[in-house]
Amino acid sequence: MSKNAESVYLLGIKEWKSGKYKEAIELFYDASELGSPDAMCKLGSIAYQVGEMQDAQAHWLKAAKSGHSASMYELAQLADEIEDEIESKHWYEAAANSGHSGAMYNLGVAWEEEGNLDEAKKWYLRASVEGLATAMHNLGVIFYESGDLVEAKKWYRRSAEAGDTDAMINLGVMANDAGDSQEATEWFKLARPDMKNFVVGN
Repeated sequence: MSKNAESVYLLGIKEWKSGKYKEAIELFYDASELGSPDAMCKLGSIAYQVGEMQDAQAHWLKAAKSGHSASMYELAQLADEIEDEIESKHWYEAAANSGHSGAMYNLGVAWEEEGNLDEAKKWYLRASVEGLATAMHNLGVIFYESGDLVEAKKWYRRSAEAGDTDAMINLGVMANDAGDSQEATEWFKLARPDMKNFVVGN
């Protein structure tokens, strides 16, 4: 993106935040013409919000051709809405390969639903490297269900440390199953701070 395109786009964002929507949209169009994929993506989002799906798709496609991962992700979401699985997976893969962690996670979910756990783990792992706690949690689930409790606990712990409460609960369940009611109680309380008097076995 040229400096000029970026400055026009940022001016549009400023106007948008101050409630000057007409002026902002005009600036987004100007920035889009100057080659700003962020502006193209924003125009797509605005069009989508008012129900102009074809316009939204056109703006996102234009941005996606510039390598804009967020627009690729939006195109995948749009394909999900019309249940076009082939188009959806195409854009999720494009977005994921451009570094979009949400797309990596969604690909993991898609492959897991299809029963391809190797592909699911690959994408969850990539999303985990990007810091996505839910991907770490899902890796833990896959390992737990396959009987690898050591790997499951490792990923649940990483997910829990990143703030995922489901992972905390699963760690509590694993601790309880292992006979460590004290650790189980600690994880359950961490997941649900309101459970002050909760004790496993009560």
